[in-house]
Amino acid sequence: QVREVAIEALGMVGSPAVELLIKQLRDWDIRKYAIKALGKIRDERVLEPLIAQLRSDEFKEDATDALVELGQPAMETLVKALKDKDENVRKQAVIALGRIQDPAAVDALIEMLQDKDWFTRLTAAAALEKIGDERGRDAIKPLVKDPDLVVKMRVERILAAWKKKTAPA
Repeated sequence: QVREVAIEALGMVGSPAVELLIKQLRDWDIRKYAIKALGKIRDERVLEPLIAQLRSDEFKEDATDALVELGQPAMETLVKALKDKDENVRKQAVIALGRIQDPAAVDALIEMLQDKDWFTRLTAAAALEKIGDERGRDAIKPLVKDPDLVVKMRVERILAAWKKKTAPA
């Protein structure tokens, strides 16, 4: 608990503590707290270490939360992560972009609708729904014919909800 509080305090220090917090990522016992602290620091040095944590089954959710907390400053790095060879990194980047809800990610998320992985396509469609941009709605329409039943059903629900929102009262 002492280490957890100390790491939280380092996060409050901000940029001067970035290097020390990055070193703490090596320690499995406190990695979760170091990730959370890095997510509070608006410093470009935190981006790559957080993206690297997306590869970890144990810590990918924490890293996603931290990148979402950073918000707009993480956008460019997350968009680049959509091209990562690691499927987990791509999936978590899609999730983070959907949660940040910045329309600047729409084109990159539209590209992810073509991913070979059904879950990535599904998550990209959901992210586009959250952002709410018209381009996203048009782009997900072809997924009603997706070979994966789950993707097909989710897209039908997304489109129905969108239609309901835009229907005149």
